[in-house]
Amino acid sequence: MNVYIDENGDLGWTLNQPFRFGGSSQFLTIAALIIPKTLSHLSKRITKSVYRKRKQATSKELKGHSLTKDERVSFALKVVDLIQREPEIKIVAITVKKKNVQTHIRGDANKLYNYMIKLALLDFIKKPLQLILYPTPRALK
Repeated sequence: MNVYIDENGDLGWTLNQPFRFGGSSQFLTIAALIIPKTLSHLSKRITKSVYRKRKQATSKELKGHSLTKDERVSFALKVVDLIQREPEIKIVAITVKKKNVQTHIRGDANKLYNYMIKLALLDFIKKPLQLILYPTPRALK
């Protein structure tokens, strides 16, 4: 089983300033694609097709906010089609409103990130024979 993890938002705590203008995001979302290893090529095809259409090298991460509306809709429709054809593929996500996070957790960004991962994924990965996690590269462990 392969699990691809990505997050949206940041782990900063400057919540009284505008986002990207001295302030942190108000929310943190972590999403994961859980896919049997034998089917992982199907999700890669969808991603590669977006890169090909944009004529962008796959070595540079493509951010969703840089896609046009039509590209986002096309991508979403392909993902929905894939999940309908292959029901063992799952997408899970969890979002936290950061102002509600307890103070003792804010001191160590790994605590929040790891707790969210646990809540989102634990029920799906309890009994895999082999599990490979593919987190987005980040500075935190």
